[in-house]
Amino acid sequence: MQTMPFAGETRTYALHVPAAYDGKRPVPLLLHFHGWRPPPLGVSDELKYVWGPTCESAPLIAAEGLPCPELDPQTPYGCFRESRDAPFVAALIQKLGQMYNLDPDRVFLSGHSGGAFFVEEHALRHSDTYVAAVAFAGGCIGSSDTYGNSCSVYKALSSAATRKIPFFVAHNAKDQVVPVTYSASLLKLLEEGGHPTKATSDYDGGSTGHSIDASIVPPIWTWLAGFTL
Repeated sequence: MQTMPFAGETRTYALHVPAAYDGKRPVPLLLHFHGWRPPPLGVSDELKYVWGPTCESAPLIAAEGLPCPELDPQTPYGCFRESRDAPFVAALIQKLGQMYNLDPDRVFLSGHSGGAFFVEEHALRHSDTYVAAVAFAGGCIGSSDTYGNSCSVYKALSSAATRKIPFFVAHNAKDQVVPVTYSASLLKLLEEGGHPTKATSDYDGGSTGHSIDASIVPPIWTWLAGFTL
């Protein structure tokens, strides 16, 4: 785990740098977010499991930040706030750009569960910053404007976006934690809004259907990497 002071707080993030990285040429950066993982190693463990193998073969540098330390069952979508966390994400990208030879036009987003909800909104708000995004077990709620992942909010953001950022949506059909209908609603919204999309629901989601199957990540990266700003 790495730490970074920001706005009077100590923020944490995990980093995976491929063994083949030598700094001689710019490489892509992928930022991955999860809503909740047991601290202190849960965040870095997920990053290593999900994106580590792909980083080694691509290569690209992957970072994960902003773990939600306490997932309140009453407000499961309140872990991230765009107003608070977007400035930190921008500062993290700048810091990593000083540490590594990154291609500033090849920054991608990835999110799982609560992290996917953040990534969806963040990508739509900053569609000129990120090349493409993948949402694992996320989606949007069509019947409420209360939560950050409201479909009506996303629709407005999509309409206002200066670029139709591509989205890969992965959601196991048997997910017992986040309903797969959330992702179906998101896909419908994105397709109607003119965003390039691709989706999958046929993979091993573990005992609850909510886990990421690492075997589907390499082809997801191939799809994401096919886009440019």
